[in-house]
Amino acid sequence: MLDKLGPNSSKNDLPGYVRRSFKGPVLFVELPRGMKLFTLSQRKGLKNPKGRGHGEVTQWWSPYKRFKGDVGYKARFDLAQNVRMEPLDVFKDTGAYANEKAGLRYVVVARLDVPVWAAFGRIRREGKVAAANTGHPIKCFQFYIPGMDERLEIRRIGAIDLIQSNAPENAAVNAAADVGGGASAAA
Repeated sequence: MLDKLGPNSSKNDLPGYVRRSFKGPVLFVELPRGMKLFTLSQRKGLKNPKGRGHGEVTQWWSPYKRFKGDVGYKARFDLAQNVRMEPLDVFKDTGAYANEKAGLRYVVVARLDVPVWAAFGRIRREGKVAAANTGHPIKCFQFYIPGMDERLEIRRIGAIDLIQSNAPENAAVNAAADVGGGASAAA
């Protein structure tokens, strides 16, 4: 299993299932300390509840704010409203997650405590449902970041329940996630 990525990593260093999850070229980027990420999960924590990587911090993330070609978290919610889709359906279609879609419910938001290297590229399943509803193809991106340690490298900010997407707790999580940190589109 691949432990960490670095400046000399290449697509050939990635496991086959990881290479297949990307569509087109894969960039290797260093993400700055303080950058916010999100992932979809069956639970509110950072660790995979089952399947490949069980008990480890998930390896699959999307950028919380705009990053290169990805529109970020808020734009996904806006898309759901604009095309009258459930937020859960939009996020399943356009966000990174580990294992199966079944049971996904939460957007888990986290902040990097240290810089990390990631593989970054378009998601192979890329926006099929959203594109069908808007008539416009949506480019969706993901990070693959293996071997992160919850105690040293990444901290959970909160979790947003997509089934109860208007719940009051979500407004508090959104506000907390928008305070400080993050990367700009130039990052």
